[in-house]
Amino acid sequence: MLIIPAIHISGGLCLYTANGEAGTEGKYPCDPAALAKLWRVENAKSLHVVDLDSIREGRQIRRPLVRAVVEAVDIPVQLAAGFRTLEEVHRVFRDCGIYRAVIGSEMAGDSGFIASLIGIYGPRRIVVALDAEGERLVLRGRQRETWPPLEDVAGRLREAGVQRIVLGDASASPHASAPPLDLLRRLADNSGLSITVRGFVRAYPDLKNLQDLRPRKIDSIILDEALYSNAFPCQKIWRLAEKALIERHRLY
Repeated sequence: MLIIPAIHISGGLCLYTANGEAGTEGKYPCDPAALAKLWRVENAKSLHVVDLDSIREGRQIRRPLVRAVVEAVDIPVQLAAGFRTLEEVHRVFRDCGIYRAVIGSEMAGDSGFIASLIGIYGPRRIVVALDAEGERLVLRGRQRETWPPLEDVAGRLREAGVQRIVLGDASASPHASAPPLDLLRRLADNSGLSITVRGFVRAYPDLKNLQDLRPRKIDSIILDEALYSNAFPCQKIWRLAEKALIERHRLY
């Protein structure tokens, strides 16, 4: 299963702080491009970049930073930036050189928009992120009663030409439930979509449970907080590399 590190950009800097290794607390490498290089040294095969400023403000304001991340590594970079128009997606492909655009759940119901994107860029370069609470899609700014079942949404996306979704945990809580294994199995079996999991994996047992499902369509995991809090044994090596990077660049 492919592990995809996430880089969240806020205020032009990396959002999350490092924990666990003496000397790195609160001194997370602030340059997104430097962090991208660090992940590549750790043998990352792909990166998931989230432009939080663009998502919050409804306009793309971090394209130069995203471009710097793309140019810093020799692996595919996918970007989530609150895309709402064809022009916004076109600009990041043209100006930033990303491999893949991640369309947020708020646009998942616009099958015409999704189909147009796939018609232009193909299904490998356009994926749709679905934020889940239980077995329903969470739509930003809507009442709970309007949240549609995830399986229905997945079916409509498949009809629009989507081949991959990113299934995320809407709670974003460190105490949230484990990966929804039954839901994931049904989505993989019934929708025909490839699935990347985001947010449900917080420790090694969660990863093990997903791997034990063994469905071919659930093939990748985006990790953010779990990596930055030493939730996995391999992170000891990464912490040592990070400490050296902090000292070399004096990132405080």
